[in-house]
Amino acid sequence: MEKENQIGKLISYERNRAGMGVKELGRGLCSHTFLLRVESGERVCEKILADSLLQRAGVSADKFVYMINPDEQDWMVLREKLIAAVDEGNEVKAVPLIEEYYKMTRTKSKLHIQLLFLLQVILSWKNKRDTTAMLDKLKEAWTITMQGIPMESLSSYSLTVTEFVLGMMYYRISEERGSYRTAEKGYEQLLLHMEMFADEEDSVKLYPQIAYRLSCLYLKSGRTKEALGLAEKSIALLKVRGRLFYFRQFLEIVSQYGENTPKEREEIKQICESLKWLYQTYGVEEEVWIWNIPYGMAEVELCGNLIRSRRETLGMSQEALADGICDPVSLSRIECGKVTPKRQIFKKLMERVGMTGGNFETVVQVERPGLLEIAVKIGVLLSHSKGEEAEPLIAELERGMKWSDKFSRQYLLHVAGVVQPKKD
Repeated sequence: MEKENQIGKLISYERNRAGMGVKELGRGLCSHTFLLRVESGERVCEKILADSLLQRAGVSADKFVYMINPDEQDWMVLREKLIAAVDEGNEVKAVPLIEEYYKMTRTKSKLHIQLLFLLQVILSWKNKRDTTAMLDKLKEAWTITMQGIPMESLSSYSLTVTEFVLGMMYYRISEERGSYRTAEKGYEQLLLHMEMFADEEDSVKLYPQIAYRLSCLYLKSGRTKEALGLAEKSIALLKVRGRLFYFRQFLEIVSQYGENTPKEREEIKQICESLKWLYQTYGVEEEVWIWNIPYGMAEVELCGNLIRSRRETLGMSQEALADGICDPVSLSRIECGKVTPKRQIFKKLMERVGMTGGNFETVVQVERPGLLEIAVKIGVLLSHSKGEEAEPLIAELERGMKWSDKFSRQYLLHVAGVVQPKKD
């Protein structure tokens, strides 16, 4: 297996761990023969496809730090601009970007078209356009990868996050049109899907907002017991992940409909008032509807940023790195993101700083993909100041990693340094 296509190893590892065959994982995304070639290292795939395959296998793509190949850097920049414009509901900015995106998709995966359809619906929704046209567009986008599978049965299949968000938007718009029973059934299917297939990393972002919409519908129809159950389940999820997403609203449901003493109700009321004050003071919107979960990834390194950070870590000058590959001025422009390097130049630069030049590279070594899973768990524990719990995992990671790799050593020294002060 070629070292530079490490993402293929990761996809293969997660697919087998999920007990999925290549046809099941690749359904509607790519042919099973292409997927086998990706997993074997014979082919590389676009990041949008790699994300989708990992999500189908029940793993959040947000767990991994990707390095973008220069072939995809222009697309990445365009996509981020488009998403920002759509998030603002700014049609003046978004429409020309949509047209540019359409031109780009002629030689790209059909997954880009699916994404583009979703972005168009979100833009229309934010600008209160015709909801019938939106629902039709969402159905059309759904069939791009889910041909022959009705949206109503989405809980029976492992989905990409894009497919999930298509369903999420379909039922939110149905609710706003007054089709409460349709929305209620749809929200139930979405929550059931997450409980069966979704990674907790994605669930903590998606589950509470859908659970809150469904709780409101339950309360409207007098189903207080069901609403209370959803609130308690959501609070438990939010507590584990240290989030305040819809936390106040769920606490109020528990306070009003749960079995609490007068003292407990008063304490919950005070907490809710404090949370409400915090949100108002800092201008934070409480009831948000996040639609761009799979596309707002901060954990992406554009190639120029990655080359610069690796060069500085090694203490190399631009002249030393560029020697025999390109002129220092060109390297400076690459590192600043002003130009995208040609593939061969990019590969040579990456090799000189000790990394491969394939389409995808994870920051943590994935010669054994199981090690990446351990690294993710360490990151979660350290982010919640649970250094003691992370220590045995760090020891396990240290035993499995190759110490000949300078970046593996650097990572281990970093996490060990975060944990050590906790002991002192």
